[in-house]
Amino acid sequence: MMALIATILVGGTALANDDARGPVARTLKAWVQATDAQDVPAVRAAFHPDAVQVVQMGDKAMTLTTPAYVSMIEEGKIGGGKTRLQIHEITVRAPHATAHITRSSDAMVMEDALVLQHTEDGWRITGATIRATAR
Repeated sequence: MMALIATILVGGTALANDDARGPVARTLKAWVQATDAQDVPAVRAAFHPDAVQVVQMGDKAMTLTTPAYVSMIEEGKIGGGKTRLQIHEITVRAPHATAHITRSSDAMVMEDALVLQHTEDGWRITGATIRATAR
């Protein structure tokens, strides 16, 4: 089992874990739950409209914009299952945050490095590199 490590910095000042990390973690959880539920409005709320994801699966790479990701959900190519989320690390230096997480299902394990930006609508994912491995 991996340990949860958190580096919490906002404007160079250390904060209590929940003060800085909590809202970012809630965005990550909302994204995973929305994808599982194929809830397109909730997925859009978790992502910046111009976000980019680079997915590496074996020797193949795929780049997904937010519209492409949403389209795959609408077509039933992504989501509809049950994904376990493990947050390994969140670093916040407002207005940006980074997170390292693992998402796993019965069929796949995805190790993600994400960048988030704080907007007037809250924390939104702006980019991700994802290594996906089939089980």
